[in-house]
Amino acid sequence: MKVYQYITILLLCLLTSPYLKAQESEEDLNKKALELFEQEDFEAAFKIYSTLLSIEMQSPEYNFRFGACQLFTSQDKEEPLKYFKFAVDNPSAPPLAHFYYGLGLHLNYQFDKAIKEYKKYQPNANKKEKESALVDHHIEQCENGKTLVSSFT
Repeated sequence: MKVYQYITILLLCLLTSPYLKAQESEEDLNKKALELFEQEDFEAAFKIYSTLLSIEMQSPEYNFRFGACQLFTSQDKEEPLKYFKFAVDNPSAPPLAHFYYGLGLHLNYQFDKAIKEYKKYQPNANKKEKESALVDHHIEQCENGKTLVSSFT
C-alpha cells in the first residue's frame, strides 16, 4: 500500500513540476517588461504590464508604464490618462511618469496641463533618459499648439 502512495506522489511531482516552472515571478515579469519598455517594444510590454497590473493594481510604476504602452499601441489616446493620473498622484511615482502623463495630455490637446507635467518632470529628469532631451521641445510644441488651437476658434 505504501508503495502505491510513493508512486502516486512521485508521479504528481513529476507531472506538476513543468507547470510550476512555467509560472514566472512578479520580479521576472517586471524585469522582462522593463527591458521591452526600454527597447520601445510597447506592444509586447503592454501584455506583460497588463499582467503585472492585475497582480499589483496600486503600483504607480505599473500604472504609468501600462499607460505609456497603451498610449503608443492604442487608437484611444484618452484611456491611458487615468493610469497616468493614478501614478502621478502617488508620491512614490517615478519622475518619468510625469513626462508620459504630459505626453498623454499633449496628445489630447490639453496643452496647459501637459506643460505643467513636463515641468514637474524636468528638475528630476535623469539625463540618461532620452525623454529628458525632449522636454523643452515638447513644451515648445504645446505652446505652438495653444496658439494654433486659439486661432481656429
